[in-house]
Amino acid sequence: MATIINQANLTYTYGTTTENVLSNLAVTERTEPLSPAKRTLEDAYRAASDLTYLISLQNNSNAPFTDLTVQDNLGAFTPAGAAAPVQPLTYTGPAELYVNGVFAQTLTPAVTEDGVTFTLPSLPSGSNALILYKARVNGFAPLSQGSEITNTATFTGGAGEPQTVSAAIPVDSY
Repeated sequence: MATIINQANLTYTYGTTTENVLSNLAVTERTEPLSPAKRTLEDAYRAASDLTYLISLQNNSNAPFTDLTVQDNLGAFTPAGAAAPVQPLTYTGPAELYVNGVFAQTLTPAVTEDGVTFTLPSLPSGSNALILYKARVNGFAPLSQGSEITNTATFTGGAGEPQTVSAAIPVDSY
């Protein structure tokens, strides 16, 4: 979101007098056409625990969005000394889509070595969507005290540039 501030400068002449007058300041917030957010229902994770993720999208535009793509990296990171990234989460599903608080459909995502990708067929103007899905903490998850998993989702297909949101969850200290 960006703040836009506008002020007019009016120059006028009345008779032999010329004056400059500034208008009031007009301040507004510019919102992106698509506002995403991400979080988990759990406060912390343990080895082999299930986590529920919620990804929300708000269509702030005057037009519907079609074929929105949400690519989730399942917490990908590259461990010290490793050649390739690993995912500390494994998608287990199911994934459900709610539009304006009403169940719309079960989603069948594309699951690859890079994560999981959800496709939303349509999101009407002024509507919000919520994707709920489950993932299991796997053997790549860091379990030492102070560790966390940061799971990132990237949204494409809406107006403007791709947007990214993340949700971090700490390891449970037990």
